Amino acid sequence: MSCYNDIPADIISTILYHLRHDHSTLRACSLISPIFLFPSRMYLYSEINLSVGSRQCRKFRDLLSSNPHLGVHVRHLSIKDSQEDHDSDVGWILSEPALPFVIESLPLLRSFYLSCFKPDDNKLILEWHTLPSGLKSSIFHLLQLATLEKVEFRSLRFPISIFCDSPQLRCMHLPGCFLDGAAKTIKQLYRHDKTRLTQLSITAETYSSDLIDTLTHVFDVSQLRDLIILGPNPRMLKVAKELINSSALSMERFQWSLPYFYNSTGYITSHIPMDLSIVSNLRVLEMGVDFWYENPKRDPFPWLFRTLSDIAKSGNTVNLERIVVGVTAEGFGDHELRSLIGYSIWGDLDAILTGGAYSKLQSVTIYLCALYTPGELSSVWLAPMKKRLPSLRAKGLLHITRYPFHQDMRGRGFFATEIQLR
Repeated sequence: MSCYNDIPADIISTILYHLRHDHSTLRACSLISPIFLFPSRMYLYSEINLSVGSRQCRKFRDLLSSNPHLGVHVRHLSIKDSQEDHDSDVGWILSEPALPFVIESLPLLRSFYLSCFKPDDNKLILEWHTLPSGLKSSIFHLLQLATLEKVEFRSLRFPISIFCDSPQLRCMHLPGCFLDGAAKTIKQLYRHDKTRLTQLSITAETYSSDLIDTLTHVFDVSQLRDLIILGPNPRMLKVAKELINSSALSMERFQWSLPYFYNSTGYITSHIPMDLSIVSNLRVLEMGVDFWYENPKRDPFPWLFRTLSDIAKSGNTVNLERIVVGVTAEGFGDHELRSLIGYSIWGDLDAILTGGAYSKLQSVTIYLCALYTPGELSSVWLAPMKKRLPSLRAKGLLHITRYPFHQDMRGRGFFATEIQLR
């Protein structure tokens, strides 16, 4: 026992850091010596995921009741129902009395994820007022923690006022959410010491005519570094434009779904200019392009071409280092897929991205996904696509791969399985 006590603390910390994902080994280390116990607990309890129903939550509640000191080790809490997991107890969050105690027992939480569904209800968005009062109170308590930096709510309609006392909040991801901010409520909430966001993710469902006013009366969005806007909804263009203009000097990453504003001839029928060239520190640009077999005239590719072309023509310094394009074709057969690959715009993009304006470019990644298409047909994407972009390929900048589509992607990002949010 004494020999372990002679090991310097920084050596022990380094060893356990490299074992942080191996929980069985961490549990064994915690039994070696008291000097290993505390740092082992830091990793064992740093991330808690409650996703399989009431029984798991109650076991964790009992653990915290008998060992309240363990709550200080929890940094990340995820609470979710799973509609796809048949073993889970869908709707358990709304009826579990142990959950508020668990939430309020974690005083040093840094990130919080909540996704819940109302049983036997076809509504996609859960209303805040339907949550149990105890759960709402515990969430209010959590959002006031001085350590909380990141929050993700999924498919929830909630009042923006719940974030008024979240001083350290920096990252908000709100897939499928709707922000409720009545005008008179917003006026009462106006403060000079707004919470400064650096990362924001919203979807088309978040849209409302006063979305920008709702956000900016509570949050300072002038320092956004990462902005993610998902869903090919033209109404979100105005939102995207205003957020980009507000944070042009700080933004480093922008991800969006290209909208449909094109008629059968491919010409723009309506356009809201969005000048990405003003974003001087933009390093990563990620764009999602979706095609539906039922309506092939909806062509978002001109947005892709125009966006990259306008940046090149602006005359401003282009600091882009990485461009990612996610192409999803739904219900396409062999002929349609080959036509898409043969689209002339690929050659135009190849010329633009290998021109002098994009001299700092380090990689161009194209993710290809064919939904509801036989597996053997989706294989026609890869080899022909590389031939459509010869200059990028010759420079070693081109990366083309298929990615498996899953429903969660549309909520967290086009490339959620490949690119982790910072």
